[in-house]
Amino acid sequence: MYIEYDEKQLLELLKNGSYEAYTYLYKKWVPLLFRFAYSLVKSKVTAEEIVQETFVKIWANHHTICLLYTSDAADDLI
Repeated sequence: MYIEYDEKQLLELLKNGSYEAYTYLYKKWVPLLFRFAYSLVKSKVTAEEIVQETFVKIWANHHTICLLYTSDAADDLI
């Protein structure tokens, strides 16, 4: 589906309302974000809630995403 897109392109698509890009990013990042949240809270349920709420807020505010780039490399997203 979006395998040929880089993160910058996916975020642009998300900002423009692509639910497919959102779903792709969700599936890609949930495992890593869950592990990070779990390492902080030591509760599976709480970590899952944190990650879920994060993605709910991302989708609710997708139109406000602001993409910033470093001056050294225009392709690097910060």
